[in-house]
This record gives sequence, C-alpha cells and structure tokens, in this order.
Amino acid sequence: MKSATIDRYWKWKAKAKKSAQFKAEGTYYSQTEFEALIGHKPAPKAKAPVNTYEDITDEDYGDLEEQDSTGDTEES
Repeated sequence: MKSATIDRYWKWKAKAKKSAQFKAEGTYYSQTEFEALIGHKPAPKAKAPVNTYEDITDEDYGDLEEQDSTGDTEES
C-alpha cells in the first residue's frame, strides 16, 4: 500500500462518519478493515479507575439501633 494512500486515509478519517467506507485501489473498505490492512492497532480503551471515593463510600446505614456489646444473650 502506498504511503500517499495511507496519508489520504488518515485525513479522510478525521472528517468521515463511522459508517463511511474508504476507497483504495478500486476497492471499498470499512475503517476497521482498512486499518487492519495497513497494520494499525487500535489504542487500548481506558479502564475505569478502581476504588475511587464514590465506589467505597457506604450510603446504606442499615440498622442504626445500638448493639449490645457485652456478648450476653437475653434469657426468658
């Protein structure tokens, strides 16, 4: 593949819609197909941060009654 064609593709892609097809050497290619043809690997997707403050805050207050900490059970 000529470098001029690859350069033309990158300029075209900047303005093209995702569903548009690129014509190279008389053949139409989807963006994914053409990038695979020229050996371009997509950038890795960013992962969501782990253990952020929002992830670890406890919004559930549960049972707010005071617990008996003596360990004794109530007998009847």
